[in-house]
Amino acid sequence: MKRLLLAMALLPLAAAAQHAPHDLLGGTPIYGEHGLAFILAPADAAPASWFEAVQLDRNAWRAQPDAPGYFTDWRLPTAEEFELLRGHAPAELHLTPGLYWMGEAADEFYAYVKGISLRPEGLAIDEGPEVMNKHLLANVRLVRVPE
Repeated sequence: MKRLLLAMALLPLAAAAQHAPHDLLGGTPIYGEHGLAFILAPADAAPASWFEAVQLDRNAWRAQPDAPGYFTDWRLPTAEEFELLRGHAPAELHLTPGLYWMGEAADEFYAYVKGISLRPEGLAIDEGPEVMNKHLLANVRLVRVPE
């Protein structure tokens, strides 16, 4: 009986964690095939080179309004994670049309980027990976995977 009461008491907490508000998670929850995939930061960082983007001070978010300053596990997304944004409403994610850095380097001089454009039906994400010189500027949007 005690176990049943404890389980009933914890059930709302588990449901709340699964659908936690953006401010508790630090950004927008993005769901994949198996549930919560990652949290998308609420805003782009300033355009940066890939070298700057991968070393971005995670505490820099503290200075920006609406930013998740209390999480420090932000990183660049993988191409697979970025693909999960396809079909989301553009206004919901506040993404800027253009190229976004991915976390993977192609080689010593190039890294992967994904291009997006905004359309009425949602985000249009370019097919296939593109590479760009790591010294050029691209948009930066960080993600985190909650524990």
